[in-house]
Amino acid sequence: MFSAVKKHLIVLWLVVLIALNLGYFFQFQDNRNDDAYITYRVARNLFKHQTFSYNLGESYLVTTSPLSAIIFAPFTAIGKENFPLIANYICNLFLIAMLISVWFFLLRKEPDFSLIIFLSVLFVIPMFYFLLGMETNLFIFLLFLAILLLINQNFVVSGLVSALACL
Repeated sequence: MFSAVKKHLIVLWLVVLIALNLGYFFQFQDNRNDDAYITYRVARNLFKHQTFSYNLGESYLVTTSPLSAIIFAPFTAIGKENFPLIANYICNLFLIAMLISVWFFLLRKEPDFSLIIFLSVLFVIPMFYFLLGMETNLFIFLLFLAILLLINQNFVVSGLVSALACL
């Protein structure tokens, strides 16, 4: 393990990245992606009609992320007009969860400085914020978590998380 000073610096690094994340998020929170509306409609139909479809009475898998539709489904009760903003908040929570999972990993290991630089750059890439509302942040979070679990030799849970990322 490493010194308390290094731990404090990693905590400070996390706080700065979360602040940057929130700054980006509030700048792009109203961003809308038309592809995401397919998943929103599937989520709404799943919640309201207990059917996993875009059009009622059809049984085609039209969403690229069934897991996102399942996660979004209960939140569609908020209303069709407000839901895209709620979905953006949910997707940003996946980014923050990714930051926190990396933070726990860094506190347990002696991190390489290049890893910290890479992660710092990764979390301020505007792409994550342009794609709010879509499954991208959930997918990246789950893959990141699976890799961290794999590094910690938690093979079964890593495999399960990887499988979830494919849904």
